[in-house]
Amino acid sequence: MSKIVVVVQCYLILLVFCASVHAEGVRASGSGPVVKKEERWPVVSNEYGQISAVRVSDGINGSYLLHFFNLEPSSLLLPLLLNADMFFYVHAGSGRLSWTEDDELKDMNIKGGDVHRLVQGSVLYIRSDEGLKIHAIFANSNDDLREPATDPYSSIQDIVLGFDKTILQATFKVSEQVIDELLDGTKPPIITHVDAFCRGDLSCDLNKKKKDKKEKEDKEEKEDKKEKEKEKEKKHAKLFNVFEGEKTIENCNGWSTVVTEKQLAALEGSSIGLFIVKLKAGAMMEPHWNAMDTDVVVVLEGRGVVRVSSPSVTKGRVLRLEVEQGDVFVVPRFNPAAQMAFNNGSFVYMGFTRMAQRSNAQFISGKTSVFQLLSKDVLQLSFNVKPRTLDELLAARNNTVISPCLSCAEEEVQIMEQGEREEEAGSRRHHGGGREEEHRREEEEAERRHGGEEEEGAEWGREGEEEEGAEWGREGEERESEAEWKKKNQQYVDGGRRILKRN
Repeated sequence: MSKIVVVVQCYLILLVFCASVHAEGVRASGSGPVVKKEERWPVVSNEYGQISAVRVSDGINGSYLLHFFNLEPSSLLLPLLLNADMFFYVHAGSGRLSWTEDDELKDMNIKGGDVHRLVQGSVLYIRSDEGLKIHAIFANSNDDLREPATDPYSSIQDIVLGFDKTILQATFKVSEQVIDELLDGTKPPIITHVDAFCRGDLSCDLNKKKKDKKEKEDKEEKEDKKEKEKEKEKKHAKLFNVFEGEKTIENCNGWSTVVTEKQLAALEGSSIGLFIVKLKAGAMMEPHWNAMDTDVVVVLEGRGVVRVSSPSVTKGRVLRLEVEQGDVFVVPRFNPAAQMAFNNGSFVYMGFTRMAQRSNAQFISGKTSVFQLLSKDVLQLSFNVKPRTLDELLAARNNTVISPCLSCAEEEVQIMEQGEREEEAGSRRHHGGGREEEHRREEEEAERRHGGEEEEGAEWGREGEEEEGAEWGREGEERESEAEWKKKNQQYVDGGRRILKRN
């Protein structure tokens, strides 16, 4: 195969690949806008629980880091030092969270639906009761949801044991024997069983020291001051539960809840919030865009389709994402998107994003649509429609943003599958065209070689004929010269006087 053919084939394959990336209706997967559940990488895994992680990118602003904590019943996540702000959602189960804040240890019970934030520099540990599943994202700063530059947390054992014996002995001011025992101890796993600390008593209090201190302080303080402190602590320690709190939007097609610092005091000082959406079977969250930041979303239950539009003055692009429970996907800032549930089940998802005091989603329809603020004449020119048509579009029939859309998800999947079939057919045509071109070139080469052989044979024949003719001519010339010679010298030959030989 010639080098030209190879180059042409590689170029065609590259064109097909590029076309598939930009084609409408491509199923997205991998480390791009969607990361499937099975693509998570393990951080910690043993019989008492697992921690897994994903990194997802919007292809514009960078990547986002999420960790998934799964603690088995009666397990203990040993103390971790947070190197970044941790925003988390309790997906299932129950347990007890303990963490340091304002130079004291705080703790609270947590359960499915709870939302909370822990600031960087805090030390936390978690005990599970009936098992516990937590979805967490680690932010670069209070107003930057992107992945931090460092690891999100560190084990306190690694922090201490990062120094040698001499430094530790001078620091703790203890005997050499104490330091030797500290250094020689076997490193326990980050997730262990409560029995390791309670010696079989699962009702043991891991925060007894903290409670003793609290009781002593309560006795010393006056009653009025004590009540104020309790009220303040309750406010800051209070969790927000998305199932028990007031819904932001709710109708017969589903509901949505947005959590900002208005709902959760722990979010004060941060512009990062959380939202959760439940779409019932055959329902749709109407097209909208986030004007502040990228949405980083985890599918909690069911499956659905997300249609994302990437508008552009020159050329837009459409991306369709088919996602299911455990998948993580992103919707870039200013990219309008619509989420749809299939007809056979609900679709529940939650997301982290940067937001204001209220939801910053901009919908294309309804009373709150930005189009309601624009001049109708300008909109008419923009959409190139009749005034009556525009009036129908802008008519605010209701203020809901979750609407019925039967078979919308199924139709989107059909479009994706059709796009895949066309892409595959195009790939075959390109590859087949390359093989046909190669075959054509091989035939031309064979014909060229065959033609060369015929010409060579003809040339050889002509040369043989010419040589034979030339030889025959020379022989004729020789015979003619001999006859002439005899005639001229007949007297010498016939007379026998002498015989002359021709040289």
